[in-house]
Amino acid sequence: MPAYLASASGLIKALKGASDPPQPDAPPKIDIALTAWKQDSFHVPRKAEVLRDWVIESWSRTHKKASPISEPKYHQLLLDTTPHCDTPAQAPLSIISSFFQSLPESQDHITLLDLASRSFASIYPPQQLSHKPEAWTDVYTSILHPLSLISPCPQLTPLIELITSRVTEALPSAPNGKKLSTTAAGSFPSFCKAISTHPSLTPALTHTFSLLLFQVPLLSTTDPLQPILSHLPTQNSHTALPLLFSNLVETYHQHRYSIFTQASSSIVAHDVFVATKEREAVRLALERILVKVEGDYSTRSSLWKTIESWGGYMEREPAWSQMMHSEARITEDALSSDPSLLGTLLDTLATLERLDHDQAKLSSNVVRWCLACPVSHRATASTVISSLLRFHQLTHSLPTFFSLLLDSLEGLFTPDLPEDIVTSLYKLTVDGPLTARTLRQDIIQSLRSICVGKGRTNVWNEILGSVVSRLTPLVNSQPTGKKRKRSWAPTTHAAALIGIHTRLICYCLLAASSTTHDVDATNASIPALSELIAGWANDNTDTFAGAVSEAGRLRTARSVEKLLSSQSDTPTPILQTQAVPELSIEMTRFIFHCAAFTQSINPKSVDALLDILQDISSPLWQIAINQGMPLLDSLATPTQLQRLAMLIAKRTTQPTPAILWDLPNIKDAVQSQITASPPDYLLLNACPPSYLDRKVKLHAVEATQDISLGGKWLDRLASEHDSSGLMSRDTKLLQRVVTIAATGNPSALSLLGKLVSSMIVNSPRNSSPLLCKRRSKSTSRRRRTVLTFLSYASTLPQMLDLYAITTLASPSIDDLDAIDNRNVLCKAGRWLGAEGEPRSTTSPLTLEAHQTEPLGPRLCAALMNASKSSNQSRLAQLTLETFATETNDIQKIIAAAIVVYSAAPGLTLDSTVQTILAGQIPEAIACCASIPASAPCLEILAALCMRCNDPTALREAVHAALSSTSDHSVIGFFEKITEDKASALQHDDVTRLLSVITESLSPLTLLSSINVITALARRRPDLILANLPEVVDVLAIMFSTRPIDALPLSRLLVALTQMRLKTHEISPLAKHIPAILVAYVRAAADLHLGVRRELEPGLYALCNLVTSGGRAHARGREGEGLGIPFGLGEGSGGEGERELWADLWQSWNKSRYMGQG
Repeated sequence: MPAYLASASGLIKALKGASDPPQPDAPPKIDIALTAWKQDSFHVPRKAEVLRDWVIESWSRTHKKASPISEPKYHQLLLDTTPHCDTPAQAPLSIISSFFQSLPESQDHITLLDLASRSFASIYPPQQLSHKPEAWTDVYTSILHPLSLISPCPQLTPLIELITSRVTEALPSAPNGKKLSTTAAGSFPSFCKAISTHPSLTPALTHTFSLLLFQVPLLSTTDPLQPILSHLPTQNSHTALPLLFSNLVETYHQHRYSIFTQASSSIVAHDVFVATKEREAVRLALERILVKVEGDYSTRSSLWKTIESWGGYMEREPAWSQMMHSEARITEDALSSDPSLLGTLLDTLATLERLDHDQAKLSSNVVRWCLACPVSHRATASTVISSLLRFHQLTHSLPTFFSLLLDSLEGLFTPDLPEDIVTSLYKLTVDGPLTARTLRQDIIQSLRSICVGKGRTNVWNEILGSVVSRLTPLVNSQPTGKKRKRSWAPTTHAAALIGIHTRLICYCLLAASSTTHDVDATNASIPALSELIAGWANDNTDTFAGAVSEAGRLRTARSVEKLLSSQSDTPTPILQTQAVPELSIEMTRFIFHCAAFTQSINPKSVDALLDILQDISSPLWQIAINQGMPLLDSLATPTQLQRLAMLIAKRTTQPTPAILWDLPNIKDAVQSQITASPPDYLLLNACPPSYLDRKVKLHAVEATQDISLGGKWLDRLASEHDSSGLMSRDTKLLQRVVTIAATGNPSALSLLGKLVSSMIVNSPRNSSPLLCKRRSKSTSRRRRTVLTFLSYASTLPQMLDLYAITTLASPSIDDLDAIDNRNVLCKAGRWLGAEGEPRSTTSPLTLEAHQTEPLGPRLCAALMNASKSSNQSRLAQLTLETFATETNDIQKIIAAAIVVYSAAPGLTLDSTVQTILAGQIPEAIACCASIPASAPCLEILAALCMRCNDPTALREAVHAALSSTSDHSVIGFFEKITEDKASALQHDDVTRLLSVITESLSPLTLLSSINVITALARRRPDLILANLPEVVDVLAIMFSTRPIDALPLSRLLVALTQMRLKTHEISPLAKHIPAILVAYVRAAADLHLGVRRELEPGLYALCNLVTSGGRAHARGREGEGLGIPFGLGEGSGGEGERELWADLWQSWNKSRYMGQG
């Protein structure tokens, strides 16, 4: 044995020596220490403390070579020994600084960080007072520079959180806060680099830096930002300023009463004085930062967002208004400087607009940028326009908003712009915020709000007139008379304005769709618009400008006719296949609009539409589906309907609305398309269930050659009651189904099971013999499929001599699809009675039994060991289904279900349990009732009760549930069954249930308890009225402080007041209501205002019931003395109870006259 392990003194001498290793042939000191620790037979007094203190001492020394603090073995030894130490460690904080300084040179710093975070936590426990705040501050500032040199990794987070939490704990006891603030300010450059390198650590580092820099005692006497603003290192440091400013504002607001003290001689209200000082301090800090970050618009945007979230901006203060106005002008002037800044600048302007519209004064220049902004900035641009719209709507100045829009459009499309630029700007504007669904609905809703009833107001007419007045010179600029010798179209810039102005007109007309007349008969905006449309014509629609102008004419004419509910003299155009897309869209809409009036449509237009619809991505598809399909169904020719059916078949990959399948002529065309060509399975799958006629189905079934393609449709078809027989009598189809099923195809397997089930049920129809035998060539799934159809006689054994698939290999636990397939095959064998030895049969073939290895127990084990994942629900479902396919023993299935419910709580497995135990539910309930009623057992019982109609079984389940010791599970059981199976409950059941609720009521069970009593009040009021004292006792303790519980409780109170029995003219509950109301007023002192408001409907319903018949007048004013016999005001807060009682009755009395009681 080496000398260093011979005795305790030898070990200490070896570890304390100057050289490492202690002898030339000896191992390093850390290996010696680890060996000594691991040898239990080597006795050293206080061995754990000796080794721990040696590690700390080694880290504290200065080393010429690499420090041992970067060796993972030292950290591991510290972790091993510290739990066995009786005395706390005395570790200097310089260890942490040394660790971070050595970390950039470490080879495996990820492993080292993981160990260090745990080892440092063991020697620097929380609430340790042995280290001063100054020392922790020095540690924090010293790690910032080394931290900026380390690449980001998740293992840094625990260590940084340890340091920042210790600084936060030590800071309140700091005697010299100014010194700590100065120290933190000096490390500001390193702090900026650190948060730039490690974004995930930014919240923790910034919070601690702000605590050091913005100490509350210093904020009233010093400028907190001066130390860092006086020498900003680089522009990269600007990213830290919004974070620090946000924390400073939060500190000002949170500690405003201690920071801003008021002189005793001041006559200003204290709250007003403090709020004014807070705003002044925030404003000065913002001014100082804005001066330093000139040109950094991203930082400026973040700063103003902080002001918005703070909520203390004051529009009436000149200093704030001046700063706001200056910021808005700086931001607006920068819009044309750098395209990459557009999103940031628009975001800033949106913030400024929300803060102060009058000072932001967003001009038409800003709106122009918003209207034609790039795709990436449309969301921000929409926010700007929405803010403007909301302000003008609230201030009843919508005409000003539309004037701003129109001025911006005219400034956007100027005559001096080249045509290609105008075209690009027009497309940007049309696809931009102005036509986006959200902003369009907001504009229409704001216009609708100014229409009174059925009348169109003067303001609405003013807005429409302003748009029409801008549109009129653009339309009337065409030459007239004999001088007009060639086709004419407007200029490109005029056409662009026409296209957008007509959209605004449509918004106005759509908003007035429910009106019938003008409030002022002298308003002439609609007649002027109708006159404009009558004289509006375009000869040349082949050009972009002419097409856009014509589309605008049709758009406007259609909107006017819809508003007036009459057809004008505007001729119906003929759709052209080569038209500009915008014109094609408006032509199609106008054609369908006119067809709805005249019930006729030009065949040329229909042919052109069908030509365009060859492109399944055409926007005309949506117009045709939403507006034109009923018209095409009744007006198109048979040939056109056949073409439409072919197009529908091509478009089956797109969502198809239900209206398409309800049209009879289109249905005939679709069915003709199916019978006239090989089966199109995309179309067949798109057709709704039972959509096709029987002959069409038969044709498609007979034409099916490739089961791998048609299996999904056939599987769905087999579920229809009139279709499974069609397939089961097609022997060729059955051969193909079995062949594909042998390869494991899921659709074919499911189809095979349904066909076999159908043949067993309808055995007399299946009398033709068929033999099909196939060996699978797959080496991974060796299967043999034998399908035998015997001559079906009238006896059950002969019907069960049909057997499908044999010798399945047991699938892997992880292959859930294979397990599902295996269960399908096992079910087929169960249906056919092919379990164990084969039946004797007259068939010339010998049928092999279906031998499979039991898989259920393995799945249970896998489920219990599996963590929560997306596959857990499916694994639990397959476990139950597998047990059901492998055994008929109900006890085993119930035992497996209990295991599954225990291993996977919270999953919705009720439908699976109901399916696998269908036909045996009373027996399953009896099985569950015979075992201890645990929580999983009660969940299974509740699921079974929902599908049980046997009164005896239901009573057995109720008795089993009430015998459970898990009160929460009992309440959950009754919550599930009471709504549908309330008839199974008796008086004693409800008495015991109310006792359980009273004893176990908690936030966890409150909502379920409310639901149970609500269901009883609706379904079995007799049981509630028979147990009124107990119900009242429960209600008295149900007033929770949580808002989530208030609304259901209010609904319960309403339901209780609506209970009526023929034997009672007035509900017996009335005499118990004062007790409930007294319980409420006693709890109301702890209830939030929002909770009280949620409870008002229920409380008012109680007041209505107790005052019915004049009984509440017995003690003075209405309701005043009702609570006195029930102890109102007798508690410690008696006066408060009486005030709340009076407030309740007064508010109820007012509500009766407002229609809310």
